[in-house]
Amino acid sequence: MAKIKRAGLTLASTMTFPILLASFGLGGAYGLYTFFAAISILFVVKLVRETKGKPLRGNVSVINKWN
Repeated sequence: MAKIKRAGLTLASTMTFPILLASFGLGGAYGLYTFFAAISILFVVKLVRETKGKPLRGNVSVINKWN
């Protein structure tokens, strides 16, 4: 499932890049991708819990809450 999601995201970025390039130029296209990358980093830092040192059973319960 993860491979399908990754392939879909790769396809989405590949298909949108020419459109963004024509609309905003090279700097604007990369700036937009940078903006969304920064948002994803903030999401991980703020909302994804640390699982290091916790037993597997505790990690599974955290993962099941997201599904």
